[in-house]
Amino acid sequence: AAAKAASEAAGASPSPDAAKLVDDAKALAQGARDAATAARAKTAAAADKARKYVKAETGDPQMFIAAADAAIASGDFADAKKNLDKAAKLIHTSGARNVSLDYSYAQLYDKMAARTQDPTAKRKLLQQAEEAYRRFTNTGAGPRVQRATDRLTEIADEIKELGPP
Repeated sequence: AAAKAASEAAGASPSPDAAKLVDDAKALAQGARDAATAARAKTAAAADKARKYVKAETGDPQMFIAAADAAIASGDFADAKKNLDKAAKLIHTSGARNVSLDYSYAQLYDKMAARTQDPTAKRKLLQQAEEAYRRFTNTGAGPRVQRATDRLTEIADEIKELGPP
């Protein structure tokens, strides 16, 4: 934009000195544009490489849980399930307990149930959500426990509304 403005300011027939300055401005602008394009391409490749590394190589279950929570929020339930299963495996291997995992599984099953129209599948997903919410309420803390408790009541009502299996 600056090179174009300089060219327009120089007019149709600029002096040799002005023409040289305009040419220099155009060359610098083209160089900047080329550098920005190259940097953008490298940044995208580096970010993609970093995402793949984190996804494949991390040993931190919380990273997988966070990735799953993001996938749940965006509606990518298959990716969310895969990440939660990886986190569960890491947690199980370490012998630790992570209540965030229970809450995230509950959220996953709950959201999946909300999207399904098949009453049998919906019942199963609601029951899985109910189990995960219950595990969370038994060991969790903070405001999420109240939300989970409230949701347990709602899920019981939803299962009743579905009728007998």
